[in-house]
Amino acid sequence: TTLNISNTKFENINNRDGSVINISNADAIVNLNNVIIGETESANAIVNAGTINMTGGNILLNSGIKGGGITNITGSEVVLNAGTSITQKQINVQSGSLTLSNDSIINGILSISSEGSATITTGALTSALANDGELNIFTDGTLAYNISGEGKTNINGNIINNAKISQDVDVISGSLTTSAENVTGNINNNAVVTLN
Repeated sequence: TTLNISNTKFENINNRDGSVINISNADAIVNLNNVIIGETESANAIVNAGTINMTGGNILLNSGIKGGGITNITGSEVVLNAGTSITQKQINVQSGSLTLSNDSIINGILSISSEGSATITTGALTSALANDGELNIFTDGTLAYNISGEGKTNINGNIINNAKISQDVDVISGSLTTSAENVTGNINNNAVVTLN
């Protein structure tokens, strides 16, 4: 079963469990293109046990996604506003971008392909991530989960690294404090790097 939703704004719409879109079948697919999810009474406007494909346009989430399904970003510019989180088995940024606000969280395995990018805080991660594209970390904090892949990590904050970063790192602004063993790629430093 496939449902396509395009050029739609959901606002002040709730069913009994507080969700706007409820995908209960693991075989179900919902394709979103240019969709805005407004604030709802629930923290999770989308409940997904199947597959969500964000296929293009702008996707703005003012309420989160929960469930054991898979979310694929394949061309959309996806923004999670304040307090909005994604809880899924897998979140794949295949192309396009994923941007999180300061207090947004990714609960699940985040994977960024070579044509994708993600902009997150250090506190947004709850597990290691694979980055073959571009990862931007924009706030102060401690990085606790490993980053692997053929991509690049950009630092724009004061970061204490307690994890393994197995790719090139560009310190654009702020600072990076890390042990040399915890960064196996090249470091391009335009700010402050402290090796301990």
